[in-house]
Amino acid sequence: MEPFRDISDSGSQGPYAPEQALGSTTPSWTQAQGGPGRLQDPGEPLPIPLDFNVYSESATDGTTYYIGPHRNAVVCAVVDKMYSIKEQPGPFLVVHAGLDKRSTPVLGSATSNFVSAARSQWSREPNFAIRFDDYIIRVMNRGGSPDHTGLGTEEGQGQSVITERLLAVNRGSRHRPVMVMCFGMDMMMTMPTQELGDAFAETNHHDSTRQEFEWHEAESAEILKLGGRPSGWRLVAAGDASQTLAVCTRISRSLTKFFRFAFVGRGVAMAHEDHAWEVMAVLTGMTVWHRRLEIDHSRG
Repeated sequence: MEPFRDISDSGSQGPYAPEQALGSTTPSWTQAQGGPGRLQDPGEPLPIPLDFNVYSESATDGTTYYIGPHRNAVVCAVVDKMYSIKEQPGPFLVVHAGLDKRSTPVLGSATSNFVSAARSQWSREPNFAIRFDDYIIRVMNRGGSPDHTGLGTEEGQGQSVITERLLAVNRGSRHRPVMVMCFGMDMMMTMPTQELGDAFAETNHHDSTRQEFEWHEAESAEILKLGGRPSGWRLVAAGDASQTLAVCTRISRSLTKFFRFAFVGRGVAMAHEDHAWEVMAVLTGMTVWHRRLEIDHSRG
């Protein structure tokens, strides 16, 4: 396992103080590629908390969950169905913009992209885990989809859907695989001001770029601070594994709390800058968690 920076060594704020870590560095305006929905007001609240748990509706309910920093402060409903392939062509994971999954808009969804004829990149024989190695992630640009099921992929009500692929890539060998979950996203930043002598003037300079991200399985102090196990997953920018953007882990010592997620470091500012990226990061992280559960369950 590759080593990486321990936040306790640098004085950086951990996942329990994301707002304080952000300080006053949040850009006042950010517009990302994909339509007018990506233009967000600086005072617009985040669609999902920067640091949250995933709670089940009850100890016996296996499909309905809620996102929130505490059980008495949940803000989003989640529908997560175990058998992702069985749900095709519909999504197995849907995150809503409110607590009522029947009436609140959809922020995003995840759908299995498995094709039965797919073959492992390392073998001519079908590989067991490849069934859980390819997903389609859909995120609404702003406000959530009017389609409450999460199936909608068409533009509607002035909003467009961002569709990306989350794919498992083997960075190891056939005999010692190291699976990394990869996704990309088109992002375009708008610089708010430009210094002109003694005055500041607004500019409309845009810098659009395709950015790639990876979820790595890891052990770290950042993950341990989430209150669960020391092992989990961390989100990094492709080509720069030294900076962790988000961390998540399974919670196994509770009947109703199953998962913990937090943005850290530069990921906190990125979530504020681009709300669609924040939802994409959360959905891909939850899909990585779901993938591990489904693989473990299928193997018995």
